[in-house]
Amino acid sequence: MRDAACLTDPTTNTYCFVNAARDTNPTNLYYYSLPLGHKIPERSTDPQCTACLKSLMGLYGTALKDANQAKVLTGLLSTYEGAAEKTLGKCGAGFAQTGLANAADGRDSKIPAGVVILGSVVGSLWMLLGGWSF
Repeated sequence: MRDAACLTDPTTNTYCFVNAARDTNPTNLYYYSLPLGHKIPERSTDPQCTACLKSLMGLYGTALKDANQAKVLTGLLSTYEGAAEKTLGKCGAGFAQTGLANAADGRDSKIPAGVVILGSVVGSLWMLLGGWSF
């Protein structure tokens, strides 16, 4: 999951997370909170169908397909399907996979180190960029 914070946009060679954080449309930024168990707000606008979003959802999908990883990704397990459906509805096939949230039968209640690291990186970058502006 720490790879999510380091994805780069192939067209601009900038970090995808930074692009999402700087965008005036916050929807793509919400996708970085999925592993923490935060759903995309229902009233949010549609996501932007970028290469970054496709890579991020692919990364999440790959992690959920691995039963060993999926067992410890409880936050992502609870939020991925809704985000995948929203993404597919706006961006079309190839941007996300559905039916992956059931990959783990026995769910572990501990927060995995990868999620803690991702949360720390996301939080640090968020603070670095000035947080939310109202």
